[in-house]
Amino acid sequence: NDTLVEVHGKSYIFFDTAGMRKRAKVRASGGLEAAGVAKTERIISNADVTLLVVDASEPIGVQERILAGMLQSKRTGLIIVVNKWDLIANKTTTTINRFSETIHGSIPFLQWAPLLFVSAKTHQRVDDLFALIDQVQSNRRRQISEDELTDFWRQAVKVHKPVRGKGPAHPHILGMIQRNVAPPTFDLIIKAKRTDVLHPNYLRYLENRMRLKFDLMGTPIIINVRIASSVAL
Repeated sequence: NDTLVEVHGKSYIFFDTAGMRKRAKVRASGGLEAAGVAKTERIISNADVTLLVVDASEPIGVQERILAGMLQSKRTGLIIVVNKWDLIANKTTTTINRFSETIHGSIPFLQWAPLLFVSAKTHQRVDDLFALIDQVQSNRRRQISEDELTDFWRQAVKVHKPVRGKGPAHPHILGMIQRNVAPPTFDLIIKAKRTDVLHPNYLRYLENRMRLKFDLMGTPIIINVRIASSVAL
């Protein structure tokens, strides 16, 4: 189902998608459920921002992990909406921090997604959702200047030198170029004969530093490793 919502002169189209189970169970059931899952994946692939709704009164379950794993591979912005916050008793100033650590610990590969604790019943913080959606969408479309990127990768290399992956040669970074937005997509240009000479952990290091440097909360970041001779500057 899709619903048009207008808030402060801005329009948002919300798609309420079908839930998803493990692929093996979906294949076994076939029919309408398989069609619903396929449609859900298509909608998410075309969305600007996805809201992953979890229940504050229940631990992260199998279905949430399945959805989280699928969202990891999509290019959509992401907000984790923690509903039923009104059911949590004896809250203190540290309760949200504790819940945030637990949720991110259950799906650590989505730590870049912000959490919003709401109550659909009492409407607590529901209005805050729209400002957060706007922020995540703005981050998805962030364009970083060439000078800023040059300063970023040089500082990153100074703090932590590139780590070798496969092959005998040690990787040497020559530059970084932004190729696209929605989500922010970059070419990391290296001097090497093969792209896997740079260890995957080093790409995660660069991604984490980039999020802190440029405030890219809620958006995936894609960093493609390119060999210098094959890159059109």
